[in-house]
Amino acid sequence: MQTRENQAGFRPGRGCIDHIFTIRQVLEHRHTYRRPTMVVFLDLKAAFDSVDREILWQCLSLKGVPQKYINLVKALYSNTTSRVRAYGELSSSFATSSGVRQGCSLSPFLFNFIIDLLMEITFSSTEFSGIDLHPGGPLIDLEYADDIVLFGEDADKMQSLLVALSNNARMFGMRFSPSKCKLLLQDWSALTPELRIGSEVVERVDNFTYLGSLISPNGLVSDEISARIRKARLAFANLRHLWRRRDIRLSIKGRVYCAAVRSVLIYGSETWPLRVEDTRKLLVFDHRCLRNIAGVCWDNRVSNSEVRRRVLGNDGKSVDEVMNLHRLRWLGHVLRMPEH
Repeated sequence: MQTRENQAGFRPGRGCIDHIFTIRQVLEHRHTYRRPTMVVFLDLKAAFDSVDREILWQCLSLKGVPQKYINLVKALYSNTTSRVRAYGELSSSFATSSGVRQGCSLSPFLFNFIIDLLMEITFSSTEFSGIDLHPGGPLIDLEYADDIVLFGEDADKMQSLLVALSNNARMFGMRFSPSKCKLLLQDWSALTPELRIGSEVVERVDNFTYLGSLISPNGLVSDEISARIRKARLAFANLRHLWRRRDIRLSIKGRVYCAAVRSVLIYGSETWPLRVEDTRKLLVFDHRCLRNIAGVCWDNRVSNSEVRRRVLGNDGKSVDEVMNLHRLRWLGHVLRMPEH
């Protein structure tokens, strides 16, 4: 019982970075050959709470799940009730007949089957071919749980696909949230297409935050670097009370910095095609933070490497060295992936 390879959510050995990397590579590759590309980011409204359970049982049967296991899952979902906490008080119980159970370890597994079936039914009823990648063949979609991304180069065919997908989603008890769906265009010389979901136009954007990473046309990451520095600066400022404490050792502050600030700064760095200027910006921010923690001013004539040693220890690495290690780890992850 395999989920589609396009689905990276709730699967062992797969994660956000896989799809972020794929999108960046697609945009960079297509831009190299000036191929017009549209990317549609879709958002399902309260997807986990809306799934039609009767459709879910049928989906499990179609996926080859033995009936005795389907009956066990049905038993988990019989006579389910919920309560709402508001202003510190719980409401009375009320029956729920749709959606998967919140907090249940089985729910993501079940939801992936629903999304898989939704996409399979939609693609089998349309003639949408997505975009061509050489080598690699066509690419139509990516999914991370309920986050759906569609790739295309023909606006009319994309509109037909959106209509079919929206109609099929309603059959499954789910609906798209048009205000949260976005359109990203790259190397598009024709008139800007007006894609619709229902009666609402999908907004065109210059960039889009996908799985926490800012995606821009042409595969450039300058905007993403700036966004990550802003987020890391906020994380650093939120811990200012810790940096000011004299009774806490520098080594502990350094560990907190790496876990709570550096991790924010370099999230997704495995996918970045960095320029020298991008690396310089990251280093400047990192050095400034470490000097603040160590209480060393720029006019103290203490080198950045010495400041880093004081805060992070003798084995402390600069932010560019850490990113290189992340890239090597990512390379190992890719090389270990099975062939498809």
